[in-house]
Amino acid sequence: MREGGRQREEIIKRAISDAEQLKADLSAQARAEADQILRKAKEQIEREKRLAIQELRGQVADLAVEAASRIVTSSLTPEAQRKLVHEFIEKLPAARG
Repeated sequence: MREGGRQREEIIKRAISDAEQLKADLSAQARAEADQILRKAKEQIEREKRLAIQELRGQVADLAVEAASRIVTSSLTPEAQRKLVHEFIEKLPAARG
């Protein structure tokens, strides 16, 4: 009878140990998967950020060319040119943060 009780206790201990190991393995796997998802999300955000910056730079360049063209083609005084540039800048859409 004692032998049966000892075997039962040994089986229970082994089962608990196996369950704890499985829990630790699953937890580590979940952390690794979460880290991978986070890394991929950060990479995608960085790519989209770079594309947005490129697009903004292109738009700024176009605006600068347009402003310079208006200044160069006019025969305005320097003060009038500054006023024209200032008015042009005021008409630009406000940046949203």
